[in-house]
Amino acid sequence: MKKNLLGAFLTAVFLLGHNVASFAAKTQSPSPARPMIYRPVAFVNDVAVTPRDLQKRIALMRILNNVPANAPVTPQEKRNALETAINEVLQKEEITKFEIEPTKKETETYRARILRGNRLRNDAFVAALPTFGLTETDVDKILKTRLAWERLTGGRFARDVSVSSYEIQQLLEQINRLGNIEVKYREIVQNFEKASEAPTALKAMETALKQLQSGAAFEKLAARYPDKNGVKTANGVEWVSITAVEQAAQRFLALSEPGTVSPVMQTERGYVVVQLTDRRVNKTELEPQKRVLTAFIPGGDIAAGARFQSEYRNCEDFEDASDEEGVAYKDYGYVTANVLPAELQAGARAASANDILPPVVTADGVYIAAVCGVKKPDIYANANPALRERLRNQIYEQKMSLRARQYLRDLRDKATINMN
Repeated sequence: MKKNLLGAFLTAVFLLGHNVASFAAKTQSPSPARPMIYRPVAFVNDVAVTPRDLQKRIALMRILNNVPANAPVTPQEKRNALETAINEVLQKEEITKFEIEPTKKETETYRARILRGNRLRNDAFVAALPTFGLTETDVDKILKTRLAWERLTGGRFARDVSVSSYEIQQLLEQINRLGNIEVKYREIVQNFEKASEAPTALKAMETALKQLQSGAAFEKLAARYPDKNGVKTANGVEWVSITAVEQAAQRFLALSEPGTVSPVMQTERGYVVVQLTDRRVNKTELEPQKRVLTAFIPGGDIAAGARFQSEYRNCEDFEDASDEEGVAYKDYGYVTANVLPAELQAGARAASANDILPPVVTADGVYIAAVCGVKKPDIYANANPALRERLRNQIYEQKMSLRARQYLRDLRDKATINMN
């Protein structure tokens, strides 16, 4: 009897424990799933790349390129962000190896340079970050890596990269062949003075863009958004060089078809939507250089000029005029006509080699000039020194970028990259 009671008791205890365990298993909350944005999309040398990493890079590129935050993410944006994130992992490994660590101040200065290059104000940039799901810390981490990578590649390759005058001349000739682009366009501008006003201004411009895409008349809509800086937007901007247009709009106006409306773009004045109305290319012909000799007879008249010209009939004779008493002789060498006295410029431009120009009478005397040689335009010498320096820097940066890409390609070849 005791055995039966003991057996029944043990059976009851077992069943009770089993039921309690089953109940606990049914009612216990499951472990929370890892958020999708943190599930890796790739591993680079065992370092995870997450969707959140891609989101940050897409958002930053959108701000810098004036793409609205709510625009659908394109497959190209996703590919670019993934490539960028993978490259940054490899760059960080090299940066760490060489112990390159930009300071916070250096990173802030680098960010300011990036914003200036994209014609963005820092206060407007910071104000836009929450709209794109970013913080200043997110941005500075990305830019810190880019700055460190620039320093690393600059230190490795600077001595190997040089730019010749011939390369600058080739680029100048290419620019001259392409000519100068001029555009006519209309714009709608939404200014904001404080960073806190930026989200409202952006929303207003996105609404205006939707109305334009739905068929609203550009002129009527522009009248609702007067530019506080005084630009008359409704009637449009007449022919201007594209270099005079804010940088944010230059690429759009250079490549779009007339009638096309731009996305919302951020400029120094605020948010802008632009419509290209017309575009033309004005090719510029450089003036050839000519060797010009001049003789000036103070107080002389047309008769004195004619007598001089009858004695000095060609360039070889003209050079002897340097010994002529009472004559101010000058050899300008090879120059463009704008260097000469104003009275001689038109004649010199029209003259060919070995031409003696007709006498030109002025209030002070009479000029006689000879064109004794013609050279092709020296595009390098004619270029503004500041332009030459800018092109030199452009070519240098392109070469450095090529070396950096080759370096990065070598790192990728050696890396272990697994896509999920």
